[in-house]
Amino acid sequence: MKRAGDEIESGGKKAKGGIPGGPTQTAIVRYEDPQAAEKAVIELSGSTMNDLPIQVELDPKSKDGTRILVTGVPSEAEWQELKDHFGTVGKVAFADVRGDSSATVTGIVRYETSELASQAVQTFNGTQMDGATIEVKMHPGTDESKLQILGMPPGTEWQELKDHFGSVGKVLFAQTLNPATAGVGTVRYDDPAHATEAFETLNGSELGGSTITLEMDEKSQDSTRLIVRGIPAGIEWQELKDHFKAIGTVAFCDVKGKGKGKGGKGGGKGGNDPNMVQIPAQMMQMFMMQMMGGMMGGNGGKGGKGGKDKRKGKGW
Repeated sequence: MKRAGDEIESGGKKAKGGIPGGPTQTAIVRYEDPQAAEKAVIELSGSTMNDLPIQVELDPKSKDGTRILVTGVPSEAEWQELKDHFGTVGKVAFADVRGDSSATVTGIVRYETSELASQAVQTFNGTQMDGATIEVKMHPGTDESKLQILGMPPGTEWQELKDHFGSVGKVLFAQTLNPATAGVGTVRYDDPAHATEAFETLNGSELGGSTITLEMDEKSQDSTRLIVRGIPAGIEWQELKDHFKAIGTVAFCDVKGKGKGKGGKGGGKGGNDPNMVQIPAQMMQMFMMQMMGGMMGGNGGKGGKGGKDKRKGKGW
């Protein structure tokens, strides 16, 4: 018989059983139809996840009745386990664990023009959003059409953010960031000496109005990689790269903990793809000349006749 704290099989993989009285987290689940949400409240409230009982209730802020609030979720549970658990009663459109139920949500919004962004700051900064006072300011990056939003109520999704700010003008992109995971990045240099210099120089520096901390990545075999913590909401890989390139050539950078959003890709990579073969410029030029020669009939000089390409059919 399995006891609390023992490993149990869950969804084909091992998961640790929860300990009664131990740390738990809250979660948000949204179904595609309200009937499934009501069914989840009736059938899954009081059910167990990793040996711990969970409580389920309809979210009073849900306008279409499709969203539910889940409390008592084991601290080790992730969104996929949550989705699998609640997928037994209907199709889940969205699932996310929120950690501390009092933690507010941050996000970014990008408008068509910088004028609309400025208007949104004047309109929404210091106003209420579902009972929470939000702070709206220009994003610390170089894009003057992008805003940073702080203090949104727990459970806010990108669509709600987009709808709220859409009253000012067309929103091109809206994104919410999970407060439990946002703010961690990776930077890798070409030269390990640059990584060491960056650690000594940029640890404790300011990025987007927040203080960042650095640590050497112990998993980096060549000591070229750094882990960056404390990255403020909305900072993307290009801005992170710009901050670190003053020390030396940045081969790769990424911001983890990207939230849910729509209107563009959530993440990016700085530097060359290590899996991509780089073709030297001279070889490429020779290749293009050979191709052009083949298209023009293979003329080698004045009056010459084009002949058959003997390489045809051999993978050329």
